[in-house]
Amino acid sequence: MNHFQGRGGVVRYGVLGPIEVRTADGRLLEINQPRRRALLGALALHANRPISVTELVGALWEHEAPDRARATLRTHIWGLRRLLEGSAGISTSRNAYRLEIVGDDELDLLSFHRLARDARRALAHGQLHQAAELFGRAVALWRGEACEDAPLMGRFAGEAAALTEERLALQEDFNELRLTLGHYDGMVTELNESVRLHPLRERMWGQLMLALHRQGRQAEALATYERLRLLLADQLGVGPGPEVWRRHGEILTADRRPPASVVPQASDPPQASGGRSGPAQLPRGVGQFAGRRTELARLEELCGRGGLALVDGIPGAGKTALAVRFAHHVADRFPDGQLYIDLRGFGPEPPTSAGDALAEFLRALGVSPDDVPAGPDQRAALFRTLTAGRRLLVVLDNARSAQQVRPLLTSASDSLVLVTSRNRLRGLVARDGAARVTVDVVGEAAAVDILAAVIGRARVDEDCAALRELVRLCGGLPLALRVAAERVASQPSIGVSEFVNALAAEHGRLDALAIDGDETATVRSVFSWSLRALAESAARLFALLGLHPGAEFSTFAAAALAGTQVTAVRPLLDALAGGHLVEPTGPDRYRLHDLVRLYAIESVRELPAPDQAAARRRVLGWYLHSADAADRMLIRRRPRISLEPPEEPNWTAAFADIDGALAWCETERANLVAAVTSAVAAGEHTIAWQLPVALWGFFMLRKYRDDWAFTTETGLAAARRAGDRSGEAWALTCLGVAYADGSRFAESQPRLLSALAIRRAIGDRVGEGTALVALACMHLDRGDVDDAEANYLEALDIYRETGDRWSEGIALTGLGVICMRRKDADGAVERLEQSAALSRAIGDPWGEAMARHALGAAYRDAGRHDDAIACLTATVETQRTIGDEWGQGATMFELGRCLQGVGRQAEAAQAWQDALPILTKVDAAYADIVRSHLAELTGPA
Repeated sequence: MNHFQGRGGVVRYGVLGPIEVRTADGRLLEINQPRRRALLGALALHANRPISVTELVGALWEHEAPDRARATLRTHIWGLRRLLEGSAGISTSRNAYRLEIVGDDELDLLSFHRLARDARRALAHGQLHQAAELFGRAVALWRGEACEDAPLMGRFAGEAAALTEERLALQEDFNELRLTLGHYDGMVTELNESVRLHPLRERMWGQLMLALHRQGRQAEALATYERLRLLLADQLGVGPGPEVWRRHGEILTADRRPPASVVPQASDPPQASGGRSGPAQLPRGVGQFAGRRTELARLEELCGRGGLALVDGIPGAGKTALAVRFAHHVADRFPDGQLYIDLRGFGPEPPTSAGDALAEFLRALGVSPDDVPAGPDQRAALFRTLTAGRRLLVVLDNARSAQQVRPLLTSASDSLVLVTSRNRLRGLVARDGAARVTVDVVGEAAAVDILAAVIGRARVDEDCAALRELVRLCGGLPLALRVAAERVASQPSIGVSEFVNALAAEHGRLDALAIDGDETATVRSVFSWSLRALAESAARLFALLGLHPGAEFSTFAAAALAGTQVTAVRPLLDALAGGHLVEPTGPDRYRLHDLVRLYAIESVRELPAPDQAAARRRVLGWYLHSADAADRMLIRRRPRISLEPPEEPNWTAAFADIDGALAWCETERANLVAAVTSAVAAGEHTIAWQLPVALWGFFMLRKYRDDWAFTTETGLAAARRAGDRSGEAWALTCLGVAYADGSRFAESQPRLLSALAIRRAIGDRVGEGTALVALACMHLDRGDVDDAEANYLEALDIYRETGDRWSEGIALTGLGVICMRRKDADGAVERLEQSAALSRAIGDPWGEAMARHALGAAYRDAGRHDDAIACLTATVETQRTIGDEWGQGATMFELGRCLQGVGRQAEAAQAWQDALPILTKVDAAYADIVRSHLAELTGPA
């Protein structure tokens, strides 16, 4: 019997709030003992799945279990069964207990999940009113926080918290749907309470803003945005995210009507037309775009034929603005997506190599990091293969040469590749058949249109002669025109002719310093004029931006450069943006046009050398300490280098979770790589080697092996130049791990051996252990089990001597895997249980999950199938909680193998089907293994 009749009928369980057990007639059965409530909560969270006695003891006592914990647990089980008048509800299997639930209605958690699935399915099919009714029923099941009165501990407490997160995400989807349907009644009150209880949930803030706006309360909506901005700046040192930022812009410009055809699909991935998912990488276009009708018409003609188009012209002519404007206009004609990359052909940094660009494109097209080929020719071949038969729009911006472009050309005739360059790229036209669209300076009429878009048609008509002179002085260059127009627009009380006279006088002086053929001269005069009109503090910040490692930067990096607080630097950046000296690219992010950046680099040379050195040291230190903070979130307890304290702790980026740390690293990746090179050039050798080490966890997780190797090799040279033996050992270890991760074992081993020798020479025992474990992992990956075991055992002795318990757990896991390779299942179980217990004791869920993943397989090899299934099931939940996608998919695969081994074929198939989309995203080769197992069991997936 799978359920039982208690007093009053079928028992119904509730965990979405205080723990409840009710009879069918509605009577509440009291559970007075807190640990008994926690026990029932743990069983209900995993209804119909066995939970081992060890795990249940951890749920009730964690690390403080009494000597007779198992006996006490049995007493609590007996008490629950007695309360429920029967034992069929809680069944017993080998060393485990299971709460038996038949129908979803018997447990509110199962009802919630069913209603949530049905609601999202209805939403996906456009059945909005039905979806709203189902969402409402799902939300109504909640009576408080999950397991509110149950003192759960360990991972079960984390699972209860994750349920609350799930509820909030569903509530947000429901809110979005109500806004779409125009069901505003009560929403403002509800959302005000929601953001009070959950002040860091930006999506709810955005929904509150929109609900206020839709009810005609625009001022309150904008004030709500400002409350959120100040809250995030104060607590996290960041600004609102893109979704809230966009919604703020919509409120400023849109009417109050709900969109007529918008269906919120928050939980679904973006889809290209025709149901195919594709990249959408186009950057935001220029806000005031005018003229270029002839060029747009020419591009429209080329778009109909597909192929290759080249937009060339002088710097500042608006090539990128034209290309991006046109790309947005025709994006819907390319259902397989849009790719974009800045090839950095002209600027202070080296151009982006074709190989690096191909790696970015392959990732965007869904290639797993592990499957990106090492060589540029192989990457180009794979790119052509993947783009064959697709209709893609590819924008290659700021190209330097035809050689840089050719490997990035698709093989599909229906795709359009749009290239921009200052050079004419004659070879691309002659050999590759590119159709040229040359962007020259604009004529007077188009230039006046550009000016009018900024300063207004009325002011243009006021003084036509002065405007024509302004066009002449700006050389018809759109970039210069926009900068000049912004200055005119910012001071409406001063006549246009006064601005023109000032510019003309300076133009004469600067002409004497110009070199024939230097197309930046006219632009420089406009920039200098605009810069001198700013407050001294804003002008100084502009100059300091010339020291930043990359063209794009955050408000926080700018604050570090200026040696001030974020709140003080924001108005300075607003002033620079107002003069078109920096361009906003997102919330708290800006970019310098390459010409403007060159001018900033010139300007900073006028500052005293000590001021330049101090500013450079501050911004490099900001990147170092922020990367270290991210790494501490990604892999929390690994051995780390000791950093000098930051000059100003409030500048260092703060991260609330793993997703935030990964997102920051992804956004800043180009700057972080450039910062290593910048540190070397500035003689900051310590930062140069410490920064790649601080990025160890990020590079390991995301497999940016080219960046990993380049930054670490650069850091290694810096450490050697500084005579820093410890730094040299860290860099060698990091480089050896990077090479081993890419299966470059011949390059990895000598570097790891050199690191080990240095560690021993300088008496660094902890570092010696780190080098030994890195060597052991390398040996294990290439199949040298005996060498791996020797290294692990030696490292284990060191870790126990030095008290490094995190590393001890890693070594024990490695030894357990070696036992499995030798078919010693009992030895593997012993080692892996030790590792899991140690990781749990120090609060390291990542290490525990890694150990328990292997432990589940060891249980299976030992014939302990129930233990294997329980262990792997629990591990999947832990990995889901900590965001370990690869581990989650791999453990689901092992779980499926265990289920298949005991004849539970349908459950095995389900586990593999759940694993497949995860592994397809992060590890294509592993996904193919899962797919083949699934095909053998059920037919092709």
